[in-house]
Amino acid sequence: TAIAAAEQGLRVGLYSGEMTELKVGYRADTLIGHVSNRDIMRGNIEVINEYKLHIDNLADKVKGSIFVITPSMLKHTATVTDLRAFIEKYELDILCIDQHSLMDDERKARDPVTKAANVSTDIKKLQVMKHIPIISVSQQNRSQVEEGALIDVSHIAQADRIGQDSTVVIFLEQKDSILTMHIAKA
Repeated sequence: TAIAAAEQGLRVGLYSGEMTELKVGYRADTLIGHVSNRDIMRGNIEVINEYKLHIDNLADKVKGSIFVITPSMLKHTATVTDLRAFIEKYELDILCIDQHSLMDDERKARDPVTKAANVSTDIKKLQVMKHIPIISVSQQNRSQVEEGALIDVSHIAQADRIGQDSTVVIFLEQKDSILTMHIAKA
């Protein structure tokens, strides 16, 4: 989503709670260029040359920008206030968050469910305040969904509040090399 938005000329922000900004950039580069990460890591010279050519022509393919913020850049796990400053500093058109559970609750709840609910509510308020789309990843409950059962917002891990605060909820399922999108709320 972040890559597609940048290709369309938008200013995209991405909070990555786990990866470094360099790793995020590298992954974005290889996704945009349809270049195999695995082949680059294994030293396949043809793919390395293809990657170099892709990087040289990247400005012609991507009209927008992707800005990344990480806990190492902030020197702490991001809060919604940090994300608001990020949006304002880079005048972002869209924000992507990877993921709810990798953010800090400014109200300092200790219970994981309350923490997730607080972060979700604060993200929703930020979206309303800044008038930009915010796309956030959240984990699915670890319990298995029965075969054929409808997937709904109750399957979001940690807090019902995340489903309530979300405008759209999409579950992704990969099975036998097929990616299926389940729209649980729209």
